[in-house]
Amino acid sequence: MDRAGFKEVRFFKGVEVEHNNAYGVSTLFVVGLQLIADIESYELDVPDHIYFGANDSFHPSSDSEVKEWVDMISYFIEQGHVCTLDIPCQHASTISGTSLVQFDLFQPIIKVPIPDLKSWSKHTHLKIDDVDFNATNEGVWVHPLSSFLTPEAFTGWNEYDGDCP
Repeated sequence: MDRAGFKEVRFFKGVEVEHNNAYGVSTLFVVGLQLIADIESYELDVPDHIYFGANDSFHPSSDSEVKEWVDMISYFIEQGHVCTLDIPCQHASTISGTSLVQFDLFQPIIKVPIPDLKSWSKHTHLKIDDVDFNATNEGVWVHPLSSFLTPEAFTGWNEYDGDCP
């Protein structure tokens, strides 16, 4: 991710500004796979929420790397932390088959990039599909793109300015 001042950052703190279940909560953001001891030493004053995969850093390349992510996140869930994982849509099935999805304290966010959002017509729809016909879901869901573009769901880029490495 090309974010000024955050290229070599492993951790940063801020208030969760995205409109999810931890909105407004003091948060430790973790970039990439990190040692549990390093996270523990950094998160001393973050009581509730840890956001893993920050700065678009969740891109596991092997089953063993997925296991490392799951173990890292599970540890903090078991300590009572609400844990978010920012999951690029191409990795959604990687996490849906893990033990993480069984925890109430696990708050996954599946990221679906749509470039040039405002250039699409008012007739554009977003389809939540399956990996193949009748493979894992009972069907598909189609929503007008405009139904997602509400003020209460929007986070402007300027709202991320409070993060500090």
